[in-house]
Amino acid sequence: MAFAEILFQQKVGLDKDCLTYEIPSGLDIKIGQLVKVKLRCKEKIGLVWKIEKEKPAFKTFPIDETIKNQPFLSENQIKLAKWISKYYFCPL
Repeated sequence: MAFAEILFQQKVGLDKDCLTYEIPSGLDIKIGQLVKVKLRCKEKIGLVWKIEKEKPAFKTFPIDETIKNQPFLSENQIKLAKWISKYYFCPL
């Protein structure tokens, strides 16, 4: 089982940029792909920012579905976004 860190358009916490969701078996999820998840009882679209194999210490909810089969952002674009965020001290 794998887990994905999902980045949303709006800020989700004071010190968090991403929330962790479980990747259900049967879904082929890639970094940079757009997915639909439930956030505060509403369906939201988020970007897969990172994929991890290790189960987190907290409860996770599953990803509902993928938007497209291809990634929305490439790995280079994600690296650039991380650099911009650190360099300019801004949220992702």
